[in-house]
This record gives sequence, structure tokens and C-alpha cells, in this order.
Amino acid sequence: MRVLLVGPDLEGNLSLQYLASSLRAAGHSPRIATFDTAKDAESVRAAAKDAELIGLSLCFQIRAPEFIALAAGLKADAPGRTVVVGGHYASCAAVELLENHPDLDVIAVHEGEQTIVELAGLAERSPESLRGVAGIVFRDGDQITRTPSRRILDDLDELPWPDRSGPSRLVAGVPTAYMMGSRGCVSSCDYCCITTLHRLVPGKRFRQRDPDKVVREMAWMYHERGARQFI
Repeated sequence: MRVLLVGPDLEGNLSLQYLASSLRAAGHSPRIATFDTAKDAESVRAAAKDAELIGLSLCFQIRAPEFIALAAGLKADAPGRTVVVGGHYASCAAVELLENHPDLDVIAVHEGEQTIVELAGLAERSPESLRGVAGIVFRDGDQITRTPSRRILDDLDELPWPDRSGPSRLVAGVPTAYMMGSRGCVSSCDYCCITTLHRLVPGKRFRQRDPDKVVREMAWMYHERGARQFI
């Protein structure tokens, strides 16, 4: 399955890179397209020409109009192609987004690595088949259907390392790699979207990677990718 993953890349996008590596490990062919501003819409639509499935990373509410307009363009180019949306804002406002924006087909709630792989593996994305995928909200005719929640991954080291294809990123001229050491948070601040996000699904709210495996990933990037700075 040819999958195009779309989102911002101003400071790297580990979310899309982890989705891409998970898809590749499952035998699919993912690509990542940068969507930093509305001006990138035409280049994203061009990159989507041969894609069979589109994934949009809608993390911030302020950018929702740009992503919705992009989805409309992608649907105009290929009306039968499924547009999946994930990210903080999409997860928290899944029903409202689907009720008001017909160019969005499926919302993946919370972490999406396992979800996007299952969606890409469906022979067809009909309402009947979508009901078998945990952790999504989708439109079924005039109805909005939510499937059972998907438990978030307990062991982050089960995920393949993020897809770091392409040139190394330079920060102040230094080859730099962005890394994930943990996910979630131990606090419960009322104002924070992360707290709201973790109320949506079962599982540990805070998870850390094995330090030895983090070091191995850093060593690989140092020797194979030339990274000299880690964030």
C-alpha cells in the first residue's frame, strides 16, 4: 500500500517518522510530505498523486483550517481515496471534525502506529471493515461511529526506529537528530491537551524507553548518519 503521511517539519516530525517506519516494517510503502504552511498545499497534492491512503498529522487547532482545505483538495484529486487524520487536536475533536468536514474520513485516536498499519492492510476501507479497527472514529453514511479504544503501547521499544531517510537535518550548521526518550506525562494539569488526550484511551500515561536502546540508536545515528547533536 502506498501511503502519504503529511504534517509539519519545522523541527523534525518524529510522529510521522514513527508512522512511516511502522508501515515499512509491515510491508507498505510510506512517504512523508512537508506541510509547514498553506503554501505547501500544491506540493503535497503533487506528492499524493500515486498514494492510495493519506494520513494527516493535525496536532494544533490553529492549523485546522489549513488541513481541512488540504483534505478538500486531496479529495477533489481522488474522491475515492481515504483521508485519515491523527494528532492531539484531531483525537480530542474527532466527532466534531467528522460531523462538519466531509472530506475527512477517519480519525485515529491517540497513538497511531498500530492503527495506520491496520488501516493500510485492509482490502477495502468500508464501514464493515473499519469496525474491526480499534481506536478510530469514522463516518458511516449519516452516522459517526467510534470503535473500541486502542490501548496505548506499554513498551515504546517495540516500535521500529523512526524513518530517518533523506539528508540529515542541520541546526546551526550541526547535523542533528531528534529522538524520543519517553511519551506522556506524570502530571495532570487541567490546561494541558496531553492530560485530555490520555483520558481518551486505556494504558500507562507515562512510558520511558530503555536507556541502553536509546544509546544504541544514538550510536547508530552518530556513526551512520553523522549526527553530532541530539534533541
